[in-house]
Amino acid sequence: MPNTAPAVLLTRPLEAAQRFARAIGNHAPVDTVISPLISIEKLDEDPEFDAVILTSENGIPTKVEGRGRGAYCVGERTAEAAQNAGFVVNLIANCAHDLVEALLKSPPKIPLVHLRGEHARGEIAKKLAAAGLKCEEVVTYRQLAESLSSEALDLFRSDRKIILPLFSPRSAILANRQINDIPTERLNCRFHTVALSDAVAKNLSGVLAQNVTVADAPNGHAMQQIVARLLR
Repeated sequence: MPNTAPAVLLTRPLEAAQRFARAIGNHAPVDTVISPLISIEKLDEDPEFDAVILTSENGIPTKVEGRGRGAYCVGERTAEAAQNAGFVVNLIANCAHDLVEALLKSPPKIPLVHLRGEHARGEIAKKLAAAGLKCEEVVTYRQLAESLSSEALDLFRSDRKIILPLFSPRSAILANRQINDIPTERLNCRFHTVALSDAVAKNLSGVLAQNVTVADAPNGHAMQQIVARLLR
């Protein structure tokens, strides 16, 4: 008999996708397909700084050691990576907006450098500099677009519910473009998209916009809870 159980399609960069797969596997047995739509390419950067802003764990350059310097982070995972690299985490915000608000409310007395990806939202350095803080930005990694795997394409032909968690506007744009370009005769599945935030969800259309749940909070735990609930 054909498998009709729900499946989870993970399109995050490989390491992040594997972590999420392990986390949701702790809630319930699940058929997970990992097909990264973004791969991370670290750039050969060794910036000078007194303290950093990190909106992703990928922002930490390979060569850089924290050596007790401060880090202002978005997300628990980013903060954990910063601590492992030798930084002292001074702030953990839920999102870029909250981080900017916190820094404006209590401005550091030292210059900041935002270590970010080539594709970034929020204009953190620009907003802080406009408010009078000393803040620059350095691109330390690229997010390279990838194509859906043959395993993912085969999954779309099945008569199954596919739960698709999307964690960034860029991943939503890439998934939306690739999946909606597939001929309808090759899409027998039913999608339920789980978006990290409204900023992610607004990039969805077509089959990915038919059933969408937006996380109550923009973090991995909230995403896990939704996926676990949809698997029941």
